[in-house]
Amino acid sequence: MQTLQTPKIRRQVVAAIVLASLASLVGLSARADSEVSIRPSKTATLEVTETVGQLDRSDAQIDGLRVTMLESSGLRSAVTGFEVAIRNKSEIQFRNVSQEVIACGSISYTATATNEQTGQMYRFQLVDHTSRICDDAQPATWIAKVELVNPVQDVELGYLTAEGNPEPVYSIDF
Repeated sequence: MQTLQTPKIRRQVVAAIVLASLASLVGLSARADSEVSIRPSKTATLEVTETVGQLDRSDAQIDGLRVTMLESSGLRSAVTGFEVAIRNKSEIQFRNVSQEVIACGSISYTATATNEQTGQMYRFQLVDHTSRICDDAQPATWIAKVELVNPVQDVELGYLTAEGNPEPVYSIDF
């Protein structure tokens, strides 16, 4: 009769434990991903610093920008979108966000959205300095740019930039 003392049996037991652990983790990951919800995590009212073209402040009476960062909950929390409200205009929903870590740990988020009613396309970029590790001063924690783009020719028709500091959004998940 063989016992756990023999190398062959020990390897088989260890392999069975590792496989059972991996199967458990895969099941846990799939279960966690199926229960993911989207919720606001940070929000800010940003002061408009520059307007150009069709998003010119004097034409559209733009005095501010409200930006809300949306994150998925679950094991793999990630930024999934932004809600951007240009005052005196409609709210724009940006999804399919790409992100890139830039200098000093700051993160640049980019996304596009199309207004279904007007066909106008918007490009959005947010530079988030909340995780910045360098000591150099930045004008604000969040710096945003919204561009109005001609979707056919991919030509910028106007843009606005804004900056400000975000606040956390507290929500209860059940």
